[in-house]
Order: sequence, then C-alpha cells, then structure tokens
Amino acid sequence: MNIYSCEPRRYTGNIPGMAERDNEMDRIKGILRENPKGLTIEEVSKKLSLNRSTAAKYLNSLLMSGQAEMRALGPAKLFYLTRRLPILNMLSLSSDLIILLDADLFIQSVNDTALSRFGLSRDELVPIRIDQSPLMAFFKEPYLDAIKYALEGHESAWEDSLPLGENRFFFKMKAIPLVFEEGQRGAGFILEDITDSVAYQHTLEARVSERTRALEDANRALEKEIADHVRAEKDLEEARHFLQRIIETSPNLIYLYNLDTHDSRYVTPNITRILGFKPEELEKDLIDLIDLVHPEDRDRIRDLVPALQQTQPGEVVEFEDRMKSAGGPWIPLRNRIQVFSRDTTGRVREILGTAEDITEQKRAREAANMAKKQIVLLNTVTRHDIINKLNALSGYLLATRKITDAREVLDLVAKETQIVNTIHRQISFTRDYQNLGIQEPQWVDVQAAIKNANRNIDTPHPPVSIEVGDLEMYADLLVEKVFYNLLDNAVRHGGSITKIRFFSEKRGEDMVIVCEDDGVGIPDADKEHIFDRSFGQNTGFGLFLAREILGITGLSIRENGVHGKGARFEILIPRGAHRIAVKT
Repeated sequence: MNIYSCEPRRYTGNIPGMAERDNEMDRIKGILRENPKGLTIEEVSKKLSLNRSTAAKYLNSLLMSGQAEMRALGPAKLFYLTRRLPILNMLSLSSDLIILLDADLFIQSVNDTALSRFGLSRDELVPIRIDQSPLMAFFKEPYLDAIKYALEGHESAWEDSLPLGENRFFFKMKAIPLVFEEGQRGAGFILEDITDSVAYQHTLEARVSERTRALEDANRALEKEIADHVRAEKDLEEARHFLQRIIETSPNLIYLYNLDTHDSRYVTPNITRILGFKPEELEKDLIDLIDLVHPEDRDRIRDLVPALQQTQPGEVVEFEDRMKSAGGPWIPLRNRIQVFSRDTTGRVREILGTAEDITEQKRAREAANMAKKQIVLLNTVTRHDIINKLNALSGYLLATRKITDAREVLDLVAKETQIVNTIHRQISFTRDYQNLGIQEPQWVDVQAAIKNANRNIDTPHPPVSIEVGDLEMYADLLVEKVFYNLLDNAVRHGGSITKIRFFSEKRGEDMVIVCEDDGVGIPDADKEHIFDRSFGQNTGFGLFLAREILGITGLSIRENGVHGKGARFEILIPRGAHRIAVKT
C-alpha cells in the first residue's frame, strides 16, 4: 500500500503502448514545467503536436494522480504542475524515525533513519507483523497499545528512552491514524530524537524516505469514471494532511528555494518561531533568504551550488550558517539541502532544505569548554599553592628538630598549624569548584535561586528583599552558590546591616542583578581584589568561586558600592543570556 502523494514507481513490464504513453506524459510534464502559469488543453496539443483528445486524456491522468492541478479560465481549463512538496523528498530530510503499518499491524514501510538506528534491514521488517518483528526487542507493550489506538482513529504522544547500541536515546513518540490510497486504515509510528534537547536544548535530524508503488493504481485511474476521480481527490487530500502533519511536528525550518528567481516557493510556518518572519514575507519575494545570511557566510553558501551540481539524486549536503532574525540577533543554523529540480540542461534550479536552530547547542558547548579551561586552571593553581605550603611546612618541621628553645618551638608549631589549616581550606575549596561545568548550563529562575540560597544561610541575618520578577538567566547550575556567597559575605563582613536587597534593572540590551546592603561596605582599594583567591581574613574563595561560576556562560560580577554606606554587587547578564519566563 502506498501513500497517495508519493511519486509512482516506473513500471518496466512490456505493456503495449506503455513506453509511448510514458514518453508523452514526460513531454507534457516538461512543457508544463516550462510554463508554470499553466496551459490549456488546446495549447498543450499545439505545442506538442498531439491530438486534442489525447492531450486531454494525459492531462486528466496527471490531474487524477496528483501530479498536476487545474483551474477554470473562462470556458477553458488551465493545467499546471502541482505545487505541493513530494512526501519522499520531505521525509528524506526529516530527523524522525517513521514506521507505517496497516490495519493488521503489518509493517508496510520503514524509513532509512529507523533502519539505521535500530540496526535492522528492510527485509527483516517488511512485510512482517510488528509484534513478530525484531523491533519488539526495543519496543514496549504500551507502544503496541498506542498503535492499536491510532488504528481506531486516535492520536497519542509521549516521551520515552530506548537503548540503541551502547547508548540510550530519548525520543518523543507519536502514534497517528492514517488512510492509505486504497482507503484502508493504517497507523504511523513516529519517533523524534530529542536526545540533544534533553542534554543541551537545539540538535538533530535524520533522513527519511518512503517508496511507493502507484503505477497500477494510476492505470486504473485512467479507466475509472467520475466516482473514481472523486475518490482519488479525497485520497490526495488525506495524503496532503498526512504530509502537513509531519511538517508541523518537525522542529526544523523547511524551505524550497529557487536559485534563478532568488525567492522561496515554500517556507514552513515555524520560521516565525526561529527567525521571527512570517512565511508569506519570503514566499511573496518581500525578503530573499540569502539577504538574511551573515555576510561572512554568503560566499561559502554560494560555493555549495557547484558541489550540489555533482550530487546524486537524494544526496544531502550539510553546512552551518548564521541568519538574521526579525529581532536583530544572528541565529546559528545547521542546514541540510538537496537538489529539488533541474532545468532542461541539467543545471540545479531549486533546492529543498531544512534548517535547525543550534543556538542552545553552541551556547552549551562554549560553556562546557569554558568550564573545562577554568577547572584545569584552578587545579594547576591550587596544586601549586598546596605544594608551596607543603615545602614551607617541611622547612618548619626541619627547623623544629634543631631548636631546643620551647618558645621558638611553639612559634614554629603555630606557623605549621596555620599552614595545615590553609591547606585544609584549599582542599575543601576544590570540592566546590570540581563541580564546575559537570552539568550543562540551563535557564535558571533567579528568584527561586536566591530564595534557596537564603534558606541555606544558618547565621542570623536581616530580611532579604527579592525584586527580580520572572527573570531567568542562562548559567551553570552552581549559580545558586553565587547568591549564597553574596549573602554570606554581607552577613559576615557587613557589620550592623539592617537590610539586604536583590533587584534587577535593564541596561540597553543587557540585564543587571544587583545585591546591596546598608553595612560598612568595601574600601575602594579592595574592590578589585575581593574576587582574588585567598584575599581577606578568611580564604577569599567564596567571591572568587562566584566569579568563576558566572564566567562559564559569559556573565561577570563587580562591586561598586560606597565605602561606609554598604556593599553593592552587580551581576551583568549580556543579551541572549537573560529572558522573562512566561508563566502558565
């Protein structure tokens, strides 16, 4: 059974007149492709030197098989190639794993992505009942229940994980009802890989394809009456709905771009979510996609056209670029494109592609790299400090053996004890910073983080005012320790403070979180040093660690209070690392 919107597979048998019919059909599609605004039956007949009734028969055949569309132009009928996107081309760019089943739970089609991920061949699955197939090594009983539920006409969706190979992958799973071309009920089982979203929040896609056999059905459609034609139109509409459902569930931008006219014949609606533009703005030539590409990336993209020229049918070319959003920022995208159509000389005319927003992936990757560098630096510096202290301790111990005076011995013992305590504090500090970057940065609710930090302060302290609204910041999950250290610093060193206040304020495109108190403040000479390691009466590690935690995601901190009137710490959050949460 075949989904109606798939391109029919060419029959190679020796049916009398079939080769001539196929040749004439190809000629008609070619002349319609060269005249996208459409031609009448009379015009096709004249251009191709065909009998008018023969031309009408072939045009109606294209119309009934969904390869052409028709509209009335006065008393005449105007025929033109359909503008829909072939489902095979669309599925070959999807990142989803797709399995199609008939009403008896026999697998009718499995895309290449699913075969690859499950490590199975098509012959192992088609046509076999799913509950008797190798897929049951991966599937659970509720999956079969959902597929049976879909056969009753109900859609269901859930999330689950599967062990594939040596790793476990997370999927968003859907079981949806389908109708095949012959009208039989069926079900589609779709698995969208959300592993990267669980780990980093923007990546991945895989290719899908679907083969159909429709030649016999197309031949039968030529012999059928009006009732068969109505049924074919109904099946085509259901297939279009199926294709639209697949497109709408894809998180990626899908587009069809004409290299000759430099316009987009088709853009999926989620371009509004990714870039902020409306699809009609691109489809009506109001905006050229290439004009949205970062100037540094345009030449590289243009250089891909010759490479596309050499690709085989269905072959995909992958690249990354940056595109300007309606709001202004450049959005990093991962593109996968393939040739959609060529002109009569074989030159690439249109490309079909998908674009995935990888902003969160790049941001998380950069944060992980930063955390790794900071941990290496901290380990090196801490190890160096401890070795120096141990060398000093060894010197004191050696001197102690040679001194007989009790006072001098006690003085050396005191120094040795101080070194031991310092080493102890340094080793304790490593317990805090060793967790830097262990987990990927996430969007953190600032108000909740401050409240949690305040609850952990066991020293009596004045009330803490929190005025940050629904602000969220993209930061390492240890950011709560930053707020704890600011509160602890105020309580321990602020003197007779009566209030501690947190609030946020916008500065241009940046956001600032302010922590201030009415204590003794910090002398101007110390403002630049309070974030250094081992500064102050204690270890100095608290504010030093706070700065390192913030630095992982590009945030910074400074103190600019007035000495004698209180401390004032400002955390600067650059554009892209702050947002206001939408409460539901």
